[in-house]
Amino acid sequence: MKTREVLKFIFNSKYARWSLSLLLVQQIIVASSTYWLAKFAAAASAGDSIVLFGSLYGASLIVPFLPGILALTCVSLWDLDLHNKFIERFVANNKGQIALWRSNDERSLRTSLLSKEGPQALQDSANYFYDFFSTGLNVLMNISV
Repeated sequence: MKTREVLKFIFNSKYARWSLSLLLVQQIIVASSTYWLAKFAAAASAGDSIVLFGSLYGASLIVPFLPGILALTCVSLWDLDLHNKFIERFVANNKGQIALWRSNDERSLRTSLLSKEGPQALQDSANYFYDFFSTGLNVLMNISV
């Protein structure tokens, strides 16, 4: 498979889109905490009421857990979706190829790919891309605020 096909295989999932969208919402809320903290400090030094900005700052520290939990749930569903697509593609590509399954080397290779290496690589890919986007968004959002 070419790189483009692999990326399409990995990201062509509604759960991938949901997890990354929820991650974006989470990171926007997290980045807003810097803004609310600055407004809080400005209000406190000016002698204005700090209740509104203090409340918004506190909420921006607590609320990100909700989209974060949902995003991680979607990552797990994304992983399961990748496994299902992988198994379907594996079956479609190996159906009716009896000669390949008679060879001990080929059978060992395909069994290992199906039971150990393939699912682990897919799970690692979903987690890697989620972590990569999480870190990248966090840095970009905090720099922009």
